[in-house]
Amino acid sequence: MKRQYRYLLVVAVLIALPWLYGGCVLVFSSGDHSDKDKDEDDLKQVLAAGPATVNAANAVAFAAGAVAGGPAPQSLSGSSGATTPDPGVENAFRSMRLPAVLAAALGRIGPDPAAISFSLSDVIEADGSASGPCGGRFGYSLEFDRGLEHFGGRLDFADYCIDGITVSSTCGVEGIFNGSSGEIVSARLTFEHLGIDGLDCKGAVEVDIFDGVVEAYLEIDTSGSASAEGVALSGYFVDIVSHPGYDEVWISGCYAHPELGTVELETTRPFIVHSEDRWPSSGVAVVTGQSATAAALTAVDFTRFRVTLDEGGADRLSRHLGMHAWE
Repeated sequence: MKRQYRYLLVVAVLIALPWLYGGCVLVFSSGDHSDKDKDEDDLKQVLAAGPATVNAANAVAFAAGAVAGGPAPQSLSGSSGATTPDPGVENAFRSMRLPAVLAAALGRIGPDPAAISFSLSDVIEADGSASGPCGGRFGYSLEFDRGLEHFGGRLDFADYCIDGITVSSTCGVEGIFNGSSGEIVSARLTFEHLGIDGLDCKGAVEVDIFDGVVEAYLEIDTSGSASAEGVALSGYFVDIVSHPGYDEVWISGCYAHPELGTVELETTRPFIVHSEDRWPSSGVAVVTGQSATAAALTAVDFTRFRVTLDEGGADRLSRHLGMHAWE
């Protein structure tokens, strides 16, 4: 898969230009240098606190937030001795749902098949809109170049709802499509104020679409959200493999809190999300911080997860921090 190629690219960048935040590697896509420098400066500001020490006060919030792809409500700065039950993650499984929603939207657009076959011009304009399965709409205005098999333009989401997540506002998009069928193969979406279930997000999502597989790469900063603490997802790789009745999800990347630092997330057993559920019913992911301190999140069922802690960096996730609700 392309994910393996990307990992090799990340390793090459690490060897050539090491820039580490507690084991997290920041990778920025090529493109306009002014935009690249701006994105880099924004993420550097969010990641200024450096690597975090994972402890009993922040382990649940770090693990839940990193897996969910957004801020968790439990305070990250509480007393180190407190392990009070949290009220739930209270946000969508964004790390999975956002790539899935964008891939589904891209799958519903493309040039008219007749234009692909009979247009006298290589550049084909496509405009239209589609309704969301659970509400809202999205519109698109795109140009497809058959000769280059490249497309670009914009998507406009108006409370577009699918799979329990709502997306609003505008994003730019460009990518590659199949010049014969018109199907979109890969795309990069960029946005300054994309609303994702109440979070104001800026950043970029790259999506590759295969038969039954969505591979995504996320760079997202939510520091502009007034209703929640800002966090950043940097270098997030998300693989979603569809099977009859369920999806298998792998996630890895760097999760950052602007004041308390960064942790690195790695799925050690894939999350299984059944088609009728909002949250995983099984799967394990580990967040690792400074001095090899770590916490593991284990999905118990589609309503609950548990967290275990290794405060000593001894590779023993032996301290249990209780059972917690996804919602």
